[in-house]
Amino acid sequence: MDILIKRNYRTTEVIDGQLFIDGSFCLCDTSENATTALPAGQYRVSIIKCKQHARKMPVILLHKDVVPSCDKCYSLDFVNNNTKMPVFCPQICMGNGVNNRTDGAIIVGKRIAPGCLKHPREAFTTIYDRIRKSAERGHDLTLTIEEDYPIAPKEPSNFEMGIMILAQMGGRDIAAKRNSG
Repeated sequence: MDILIKRNYRTTEVIDGQLFIDGSFCLCDTSENATTALPAGQYRVSIIKCKQHARKMPVILLHKDVVPSCDKCYSLDFVNNNTKMPVFCPQICMGNGVNNRTDGAIIVGKRIAPGCLKHPREAFTTIYDRIRKSAERGHDLTLTIEEDYPIAPKEPSNFEMGIMILAQMGGRDIAAKRNSG
């Protein structure tokens, strides 16, 4: 199973994108904290029992087949959508926003604003069921992250910038008077 995340919006705090499975249409939107987001590339995904969430979660393996150690995590009495892992443990999980999330998580849902998602539980359930069934059938689970940001506008040259500044200040009249006098 191939999971593709196309990142299409980035600020200094947030990276938003869309999630596709096996080349199908966009299943949901994604959001990540820009400071702890994974670099673009290809990763393996494994479903492991998460001690903190007390359930199986799709975890992104940073190194080839090295499953993160869960002994540093502790189980919580109450876990909600925005609970972050105590250590860096990138996973595909539920969440409404990425502010203050330092665990490398990719949260899923429907985008309503940069870094803010709604309906995360429904999106996660849909994705998790497909990932789980594929893993049970013995398929390899791979995650590819692509960056597809809009092309930034061309920066004006120093000469063009000077002309724009003069035009804003009414400098054409000043330049015309200087040349005539």
